[in-house]
Amino acid sequence: MAQSGSLAAMDWSSVVWIGGGCGAGKSTVARALAYRLDLRLYPVDAYTYAHLARANPVDQPWMSRVAEMDYTELHVKPDVDTRVEHFRRYAVEQFGLVLADLAASGNGPTIVVEGPSLFPELVAPLMPTPGHGLWLLPTPEFTRSSLRRRAEPAPVEESEELRRARERRYERDERLTSQIADAADDAGLSTIVVDGRLTVEASVDEVIRHFGTLLDRGCVDGAERSRVRRAENAVVNRQLEAFTATLPTEVAAGRTFDYVCECDRLGCEERVSLSLAAYGDNAGAMADGH
Repeated sequence: MAQSGSLAAMDWSSVVWIGGGCGAGKSTVARALAYRLDLRLYPVDAYTYAHLARANPVDQPWMSRVAEMDYTELHVKPDVDTRVEHFRRYAVEQFGLVLADLAASGNGPTIVVEGPSLFPELVAPLMPTPGHGLWLLPTPEFTRSSLRRRAEPAPVEESEELRRARERRYERDERLTSQIADAADDAGLSTIVVDGRLTVEASVDEVIRHFGTLLDRGCVDGAERSRVRRAENAVVNRQLEAFTATLPTEVAAGRTFDYVCECDRLGCEERVSLSLAAYGDNAGAMADGH
């Protein structure tokens, strides 16, 4: 992969990657890992709207097209094969924006990058060692269970057509997980099968064992930890504002979201539930007593 000057200058040894199938628990594990060890966190999905806003027809033709498509065009009409193709095209184009973000992040604690679009063939060329990446592979049963629990709102009425679209989503994710497994195996990269038998705590311990000393570079003090978490919450808040703007007013009203505590206590894993307005009014998120 050809790299610009800023990408070539990036210290990729300070980045660890957690990819894998949708619904595998990547976000949950990555958050717990980053908060426990005071690492930086880059959840790819939290940059969705920011990346769409930056996409241009020359460098990101498919993303630019997606930005103009409605829910039905994206999720209801396409068959499974098309949805797999769409996901992969989007991932390839978005990856360039992910790398630009990481290169601009500057020196600091280790960065945990996680997301379903981190295909092994995209990430491997940047990894100094195979141990810098790990892919979580949910079983089909676990994928369906996880995605059903999310109950993601859809801006279209419930119908047999929409139920078929959701079924295609499950089939798409199962197929993508299989492709990720094959690509990781071909490249000699590590994977973990996720079937629900491990608790979140046990899963985090397993991931920590995999990455080992790569996770030793955390925030140097509480002030740095507070700055890192505030910056991450700002990204999440912008994503949530853009997301709720797509929902009907009655659906968006009164919704609360979890923000990480922005205190200066190293190792703090507390979450604070706030509405978007409350987060702005409070000028941040702070757990009780912190």
